[in-house]
Amino acid sequence: MPEVAIPHVIGTLMLLMIMAAISGYAVSRNTQANLDISAVSLQEVAEKVASDIISVVDLSTISGNTSFTYKVINVPDSINNRGYNITLSQSGSSWQVVAYSLENSFVKGQAKLFFSSGDTSTPSVALTCVSKTGNFTIMSSGRTLQLLYGPTLSSGVGKAIGSAYKPVVWCQIYQDINVQKIMVGFGRLKVI
Repeated sequence: MPEVAIPHVIGTLMLLMIMAAISGYAVSRNTQANLDISAVSLQEVAEKVASDIISVVDLSTISGNTSFTYKVINVPDSINNRGYNITLSQSGSSWQVVAYSLENSFVKGQAKLFFSSGDTSTPSVALTCVSKTGNFTIMSSGRTLQLLYGPTLSSGVGKAIGSAYKPVVWCQIYQDINVQKIMVGFGRLKVI
């Protein structure tokens, strides 16, 4: 009887190995699909935030407003139930918005901004990005606002530190010798 048991054992082991291989393939395909979905969503967030930055800078430059201008942005609290960061980075002479996953930093979306630090069409304008964190209080339309700012905006701002804080993009235009400079950044804004 032992000669019948050995083929059964070998056959059963082979079936188990095939099932494990199929399960592994299915899990890897599902993981890749989730990464692809996250990348597309992060690309959409980066493009939306880039558009918001452009509109804030345009509003400030067209109106000649040399003070603080901001716009509340609508970004999701998470993407595919995962946290993410949004930041500005310089690539050569151009600036871009980068939204990347906190879990897998290689999963990201990028959107170039319309202007560059060496743009020949506007030679008297230089773009800079906030490189450190801080806070300040400002008066706007009779309201006192507190801004916590920095070079990066993390997802889930409202949930993490209370719904009174809203994610914003902001800019401030100032004159430095003969060059008009535009400083942009991210922040969390609260009406005090």
